[in-house]
Amino acid sequence: FSAHDKVDGIAFARDMNLYVGGKVRAVSVEREIDLSPSLDGLFEEPEGFSSWGEVFDNSVPVIREVAKGVYHVGQGRSYSLFVDAGDHFIAAGGEGDLGAKLAQVQAYSGRDKPLGYMIITHPHSEHIGAVAEAVSMGAVIVAARTHAAAIRESLPAGTPAEQIISVDGDASLGGGAVRLFDIATAHSNAYLLVHLPAHGLLFGEDHFETQLRTAVPRVHQDMVNFRHAVDALGIDVTHLLDGHSQRMLTVAELRAATDAFTKVACPDGFRICTKG
Repeated sequence: FSAHDKVDGIAFARDMNLYVGGKVRAVSVEREIDLSPSLDGLFEEPEGFSSWGEVFDNSVPVIREVAKGVYHVGQGRSYSLFVDAGDHFIAAGGEGDLGAKLAQVQAYSGRDKPLGYMIITHPHSEHIGAVAEAVSMGAVIVAARTHAAAIRESLPAGTPAEQIISVDGDASLGGGAVRLFDIATAHSNAYLLVHLPAHGLLFGEDHFETQLRTAVPRVHQDMVNFRHAVDALGIDVTHLLDGHSQRMLTVAELRAATDAFTKVACPDGFRICTKG
């Protein structure tokens, strides 16, 4: 490699000579780097291709009041639910930045209330990242009984035992404004589903995410399992909010997606997928 140069902080060799067994195999005498090339015309669309639809811009923070006293706030793939419970807020979901999100909600709503409870839907690493911050803010952690011990281990040493509540089956917070149901899915053997009965609203994570603004979500088996688990609860639900997306789905959209689902069989001779 020779004739080194640097473009926008990236160093590269303009000349490159490749030798194999002492003999020249390839020679380049002038190379350039374009850090923002146009992709127009570089890829051919397969026959029969059609776009799924427009996607969200996740690059900026978003906050909205989705129902009276109910706020959905976040950025990227980390969105949290905040519910005004009188003298405090109840939060659920997201992957961190809880203090910044609470400050956004307080400013947006004009209500300077503390965080009273933080609901952990399930204890996968990206979701329990907010646990320590929530405890430092004085909030009580709410988790499924099966996962309470694992979540307690992630809390700072000396955290009072009463600062974590375990849910076995179902529970209510905020005088019934928030209901919690411990359901089982393929994603997590115990999973706290957040239900706001006054608004017919469900909040969850990792089961019905879509970055599409309006189109029906692409479906997978666990979305089907999730729908069946919700149906079995017999609760009133009209809309669903996700912890990884801005999209608020209607129940009709979830049903349309899951009704259209068909299992894909592993082709004969493909050992890589024989066990799913």
